[in-house]
Amino acid sequence: MTMAATETSTTMDGVRRGRMIVGTVVLIAGLAYTVHAFSLPLGTMAQPGAALFPLIVGVATIVISILTIGEARFTTKVTGEVGRPAPGRTRVVLAMSGAIVGYLLLLPFIGPYLGAGLFGAVAVLLLRDGVRWKSVLYGAALGLLITYVFIELLGVRLAAGSLTGV
Repeated sequence: MTMAATETSTTMDGVRRGRMIVGTVVLIAGLAYTVHAFSLPLGTMAQPGAALFPLIVGVATIVISILTIGEARFTTKVTGEVGRPAPGRTRVVLAMSGAIVGYLLLLPFIGPYLGAGLFGAVAVLLLRDGVRWKSVLYGAALGLLITYVFIELLGVRLAAGSLTGV
């Protein structure tokens, strides 16, 4: 192994370091999410409780985070320096970040059904150039789809928002 190859595999460039940081932050969030999921009712095999979906998501988040950290640490497949978003896309990155934070802050008040619809509409509006009414239509369709999947297919009613009762 040459000196250059050894140096490349032991030093962390911007992309690898960024993946390590993001993997660690998401791992901590996944652990907190999973711990909180155990405070919800598990239910039975015939009627799963509210904890089923958060437990699946939490465990998947933990596993994916560990894989991301391992890949960043032990491989050099993706290397390079971290760059800024493409010209004109910084606004989209900031707007989507704001939409995610807004969704998380509003979720306890408006509930997951309305929240998913609103977030879907905003995300489609921000990420797609097109007609605004289509964004609202896609957001409403997402809200209805989530409602149908959880209530009709899974038989699990998600927590209602404190302001809307939905």
